[in-house]
Amino acid sequence: MSRNILTSPGKKCTSPEGVRIVESVKIVRSVRIVVTDQTDQMNQTDRHICRALEGDIDTTMHPFRSIADTCGISEREVLQRIRRMKEAGFIRRFGAVLRHRKAGVTENALVLWAAPSGQSERVGALLASHDEVTHCYERRPAFGGKYTLFSMIQCRKGPVEAFVRTLAPTLGIDDYLILDSMEEFKKQSMEYFGNE
Repeated sequence: MSRNILTSPGKKCTSPEGVRIVESVKIVRSVRIVVTDQTDQMNQTDRHICRALEGDIDTTMHPFRSIADTCGISEREVLQRIRRMKEAGFIRRFGAVLRHRKAGVTENALVLWAAPSGQSERVGALLASHDEVTHCYERRPAFGGKYTLFSMIQCRKGPVEAFVRTLAPTLGIDDYLILDSMEEFKKQSMEYFGNE
C-alpha cells in the first residue's frame, strides 16, 4: 500500500486546468484510460479526445486548444469532457510526465528513508518543501523492514548524494538508502484508441 504525502503547494496536479508548461520543454501526458464494457458508451468526440490524450501534449499556454479545434468544440468543453470521463472512470489518471533530462536535471535517484514511527507526515512535509523532491510516498509494509518513506529527488546542480547528506540532518533521519537511476527507458503510455 502506498499513500501520497507530497503536501507542498503546486507540486501535485489534480486537474487538466492545473497543467503548467515550463519553458519549451516537451512533456508527455501520462493518461490511464480504463477499457471496460462501458467504453462503448463513449461518443466519437470523447473517443477522439482520448486518442489525442494518448500522445504528446502541445507545449503552449493552451495545450487543449488543438484538440478542441479538431473536434469542432471549445477548449472549455474539452476540459469538461475530460473531467466527466475521469469522474465516470474512463480516465483513471491524468498527469504530466516531464522529460527531466531535457529540463536540465542532471541527476536523479529514489531515496528511501527510515522515518521514525508516527513521523511520516512531519518528514513528508519537510521533504515536500524542497524543489528537488518531486514525489514522496509512504509505503507499508516497510521496505527492508524499516524504510517507510520513498522520495524521488532530482538535482540540477551537484550530485543527489551531496543534497541528501545535507537534507538528512534537517529531517532528523540518518538511515536512508539512495537508489540511483542507472538507465532511463522510453516513457510512453498505453494506447487504447490509436487504431480507431
